[in-house]
Amino acid sequence: MIAAVRGSGGKPTRLGRLVLAAGASVLLVSSLAGCSTLGILSDGGASASRPSETSDGFEAVYAAVASADPRVERASTVETSLSGASRQLAVVIRVTGTEPVSTHTLTAVLAAIRDSAKGDAEMLDLVARDAADPKQILDLSAAIAGLPSDISTLWIDGGLVVSFEDLEKLDAGGSQ
Repeated sequence: MIAAVRGSGGKPTRLGRLVLAAGASVLLVSSLAGCSTLGILSDGGASASRPSETSDGFEAVYAAVASADPRVERASTVETSLSGASRQLAVVIRVTGTEPVSTHTLTAVLAAIRDSAKGDAEMLDLVARDAADPKQILDLSAAIAGLPSDISTLWIDGGLVVSFEDLEKLDAGGSQ
């Protein structure tokens, strides 16, 4: 279930433990209330039209994600929810091609979300889906492994959870 919580030296950091606790809270709350993470993982209908959240200020995120990298077709879902005591932004993207998602592509998407998301979200939950088969969640573990070591990540059931504080450490160009 949990494949990556890391900090400098490979040991879980305080932020890593916080991310882990936030992720566990999301899973617990969503399993009890049927909320966001389960909806994100199921792609909440997966229609070609964007959800009503675009009128709440997410249009910039949709546009930024679509232009972040040539392999990224679009964001299919962008929504916020409360996860424990923190606000979480959940984003589902559609990626084209058969090759694994690269660290360069992941970094470009994360930077695009960081730079375009307005509001008070403290955590990002990112899920990548195959553009040709939206039911297929893509494995981001290799791309996550290539992120800078000072970024704490949590990989839960196909979703990457990372704090916006850590996203500030990323280079928008996708290089490290």
